[in-house]
Amino acid sequence: MPTAIKRRSYDDLLRPTLQGSLGITFRTVLRVIPSGPLIVPDQTAERSQKISSPVVENREAKPTTAKSKAAPTTLIFQLPGAEETAKPAPKATAVPAQKEEKDGRLIKILSQLSDLEKTLVMSALQKAGDCSEDELREFLGMHPGVRELRLRNSICAIWSEGSWTKSMPVKDKARPVFDRARLIAKELEQNHEAYERLCAHCAIPVLSKDRSDKAKERKLEALMQISELSPIQRAILGNATSDSLLALSNQLTENEDARRNIWRISPNPYTLASIAYKLRFDPAEMRPDEQALIQKIFCKSDILPGEFDKLNFALSNEQTFSKEPLKGICANICRSKDPLIDMAMASAEADVLLDFLDVRRSKIDISIDHSRGVSKACSDTENHPNNDDLYTSIAILIDEGKESTIDAVFDGVGGHAGGSVASSLAKDTLEISALAGWIQSPQDARRILLLANIMILIDKETANLPQMGTTASISYIEEQKFYGIHCGDSPWIVMRADKQVSRARPHAVNNAIFSGLGLSPRSVDVNNMPKVFKPVDLQPGDVVITCTDGISDVLCFHEMLMAVKEAGMDANLAARKIIEMAGSRSDHDQEYPSLCGCKPKKGKDDDQTLIVRFI
Repeated sequence: MPTAIKRRSYDDLLRPTLQGSLGITFRTVLRVIPSGPLIVPDQTAERSQKISSPVVENREAKPTTAKSKAAPTTLIFQLPGAEETAKPAPKATAVPAQKEEKDGRLIKILSQLSDLEKTLVMSALQKAGDCSEDELREFLGMHPGVRELRLRNSICAIWSEGSWTKSMPVKDKARPVFDRARLIAKELEQNHEAYERLCAHCAIPVLSKDRSDKAKERKLEALMQISELSPIQRAILGNATSDSLLALSNQLTENEDARRNIWRISPNPYTLASIAYKLRFDPAEMRPDEQALIQKIFCKSDILPGEFDKLNFALSNEQTFSKEPLKGICANICRSKDPLIDMAMASAEADVLLDFLDVRRSKIDISIDHSRGVSKACSDTENHPNNDDLYTSIAILIDEGKESTIDAVFDGVGGHAGGSVASSLAKDTLEISALAGWIQSPQDARRILLLANIMILIDKETANLPQMGTTASISYIEEQKFYGIHCGDSPWIVMRADKQVSRARPHAVNNAIFSGLGLSPRSVDVNNMPKVFKPVDLQPGDVVITCTDGISDVLCFHEMLMAVKEAGMDANLAARKIIEMAGSRSDHDQEYPSLCGCKPKKGKDDDQTLIVRFI
């Protein structure tokens, strides 16, 4: 029996130690019989050698002598169209016909592949250049688990190295509107579809969808090839054995929180945001990675209650974020060129690992829509050159059943570039987080606003924009339940018939906000409640408006409702009518009589943005 291996893995740091003996060893040398199909010997009970290469090696078959052990049964990996069976190599006389037939299949398959599918083939081979018959033959002869792992990880790399990076305009701090989430989503979808077509054309199995014992064995074999794992995957598995992999699989299957957060290895902004969320809103026990980060911040294991208060204040105050006790952690995080993208890619690679461990996880489909909202810049372009408002709508479908929608607006503050930078960072953080699968509840959405706050504070460390910040207003609708999440004076409004059912209370005094992302988010409320909150039950015919103060400060909700009724059930037309009405009241020195008989409102020349949604 092999000697038990003692190791120190990720579980030593964040979960109970997983130990086990080396249960999977290999005695495999992939060979090509010149006159026959590709074969690989069965794994036997006394396997003792690891797979030397994921790609088939050309080696001559050695004849078995009388004194040799009986030859093991062989599994034959043949080109598409050939059956998998246990049989000896064909006779030399049949070589020309079989070779011609195989070459014909390769040519046919190659002719069916799109350029993107050929690119995936080359990425699996880790080669540059064009895909030829030789490359396709090599691709088909690869170890199935390693082949799929390489393909999946290459798709994950789109987060940081995709073609979308070449489509992004040069970062302009005067107006850095980040629309990269939609570009990334489109490229990921195209590559996943190409991957499935490639598997169909080549008649190769998709192991991540196969729960058979044979598929599980192939996947475990691939995970044991340390060189094939990404850095985050290696950090999660450590010096894994077959026993520890099975134990980790069972643990993750039973623990949803561990499953969703397995990617959080090193200190990162998301973990800081999660700590801030728990310190302020949810006194639940800290996760192991959160405990480890807090201990690292204070350089000790025993944290006093007063130190938690100090940390909470530091995470919530712009003046203390880059100072002690967070100074060292912030310096490490700021070294990353793009921490948000780095985290999203780590999360995607961890999802690949979950699939290879046969851990069932939620399937999340995301759709980002920028057509639902309407925005208009203020007319004073000399003193207010940029439209600091941004908006987005996101649809989230979980396991093809639970559906949620998010309408969000952001009103940047800080003037002259600062406001537009902050609102862009907040919108980008919300969209990337949704695309990464981090938003599955209204609590998650509020946590992401705290993450957006941290992303803005990090950007302040490198940009000379100390006053920049933004408001945020999110209308989160989940199965006819409404959750309004806001920070600042941008409101959400729920209207029914001729009544205002619910409305956000502004975090402002005399038009000066006291809570904002990047500007000390003292309040991030859900349905106007700081901690315990109840949803608003929606009814058919209700109207939800999410807008900036450029709308709400100059219009009564009755006037908004009048515009909605005039538009019928056309949400976009209703938004344009409201914008038009608000735009007619731009004189700061004038009071405008309301159209509904309510008291007059003072004019305001400001950016105006809103999203209208009919229930």
